[in-house]
Amino acid sequence: MGTANSTESEVPFVTYYKENRISPVAQDVSDLRKHFQRREGLYRQLGIPSALVRERSVIEFGPGSGHNSIYTLSLSPGRYVLVDGNPSGLESVKSLLLPLPGSERIEIIQSLIEDFDSAEKFDFVFCEGVIPFQIDPSSFAKHVSSFVRDRGVLVITCTDAVALAPEVIRKLCAALVVDRSQPIEDRIAQLLPIFSPHLLTMKGMSRFHRDWILDVLLHDWVGPVFSIAEAVETLSPNFHAYGLSPGLATDWRWYKDIYGDQFFSNEWTLHSYLANVHNFIDYRTVNAPRTPAENEELIKVCQSLFDLTYRTREKEFDKQSLVKDLQDHIERLSSISGSFSSGTSRSLDDCKSALVDFQKSGKFGDFGEFGSLWGRGQQYLSFLRADGR
Repeated sequence: MGTANSTESEVPFVTYYKENRISPVAQDVSDLRKHFQRREGLYRQLGIPSALVRERSVIEFGPGSGHNSIYTLSLSPGRYVLVDGNPSGLESVKSLLLPLPGSERIEIIQSLIEDFDSAEKFDFVFCEGVIPFQIDPSSFAKHVSSFVRDRGVLVITCTDAVALAPEVIRKLCAALVVDRSQPIEDRIAQLLPIFSPHLLTMKGMSRFHRDWILDVLLHDWVGPVFSIAEAVETLSPNFHAYGLSPGLATDWRWYKDIYGDQFFSNEWTLHSYLANVHNFIDYRTVNAPRTPAENEELIKVCQSLFDLTYRTREKEFDKQSLVKDLQDHIERLSSISGSFSSGTSRSLDDCKSALVDFQKSGKFGDFGEFGSLWGRGQQYLSFLRADGR
């Protein structure tokens, strides 16, 4: 796990969003039926049929701009509390949700999530796209989970260095191009023509390109990643992994064996994650499981790659050194991925070639097959809280 180079006063996400008066997480919901089907499909993977939410109490931490909350509200929760510390995001939430049927059941609270306190417990607690990159993700996850009632449901998102590797490479390439002293709008204009062609290749992309550049390429990640394994270990033994998206865990136990000490067991989730984490680096393909030992080197190299992002927080850093280290990491990733996916390896080789061209001209041109290489980004997990009796 890398160590973030942050100041005590810097609040992950909120400081950056407030400084620039942005909420760069909007979704294209022009086709609302399509948006709702996607969310329903996600909830179904997490073991949450739509009828289960009706008349239940729900709290959502970090609703962003509120586009995903539209769907949750449509399920008619009995009470719906939304908590966020970003004023720009909450303005969007209010404008989207308050005119809708059922808005009288909504309570919107402006507060840093880590400062929020309430004796109330909820049937459903949602925290999407917030826990990774916190200064202490495990403590943050425990705080959020404390608001789940007995036998209630917690939904969070995780990401790890493997799933993020293609985005990390783009983030480091962007750092080589832009001048941090320039206005942020100038930096966006510089990066859009380079990376928009990449974004256009992504199947199901629903974020606006400008927002993605703001939130991924220009946003300094303050804290470390938070993987599925870390989430399970953090929340055990009080929570049991219930559903995953992608659905990579299979529990082969006979139901009559699920009692006593085995009633809440996260063993299958951990094993499935470690055997399949190599599939997170390239969403275009699904490969056969590998042994956890085989994936250890991949995880290690991807984590080392992620740690390079902390260098770019400074206005001035050694770009030549960064290029060399980035090339070395890409070469190692290409070698490792070649053992399970020739397409992934070939795409990484194309990125290395683009870096060679950049060294010659100072500009990025064609990235070849790397342009369509994207990891699986964030993963969704639902957990059931154990009965406190």
